[in-house]
Amino acid sequence: QKKKKVRVYQLMKDVYSLRQGPLSVADLYVTLKSKWEDLDYHSDITWRCPHDQMQYRTDKWENRVFLFLSGLNDDFENIRSQILNSDEPFSIEDVYSRVEAEEQRRLLSSGRKGEEQSAYVSRAPVGTP
Repeated sequence: QKKKKVRVYQLMKDVYSLRQGPLSVADLYVTLKSKWEDLDYHSDITWRCPHDQMQYRTDKWENRVFLFLSGLNDDFENIRSQILNSDEPFSIEDVYSRVEAEEQRRLLSSGRKGEEQSAYVSRAPVGTP
């Protein structure tokens, strides 16, 4: 029982302090998901009624959406705000998908800019100063 408490404490500490930093959105999500699965495994909650269990699950998944969004780098503020200001509820999978799509869009966009710049450079006549 003591080892279990220590493990849950460490997992919770890791989850709440995790930040994206240099990680990709996918790597952040996979890391969080792994820790959440470990927490779920160590969780032994007794329910008095099915409604309690449903409410707990709803709250737990909403909390996980908030943790994922709060762990993102600041340059994802626009998509984070769009999700948080939306009236429709999102699953963690939906939120991840939207944020990851935004990251891919940015990567493609920055890749195109790099291609355009190198195209301009390669068109310079040879031997020009």
